[in-house]
Amino acid sequence: MQVFSNGARVRVATNFGEIYLRYPAGLGPTAFAVYVDGTTVEVDSDTYNAGNSAQYEAAIKAILPETIKFTNDNNTRVIQDRFGKN
Repeated sequence: MQVFSNGARVRVATNFGEIYLRYPAGLGPTAFAVYVDGTTVEVDSDTYNAGNSAQYEAAIKAILPETIKFTNDNNTRVIQDRFGKN
């Protein structure tokens, strides 16, 4: 997952393609990437610092649950389409 510093969108790259979501209104701009594999989660940012940590915490708490749900729904739909269940 990538969050762009212009605050316009969130990009999620999955094994089934990319998904784009709107950045939540009312949150200050942030820029970070979340990398997930079978055993680890890593968050990386060139702009995070102690002074803006609350801003990043708010963004992550708002974005991650929506991203996980949207990605799961999309991946389920793609799998069902591939197996002819839709």
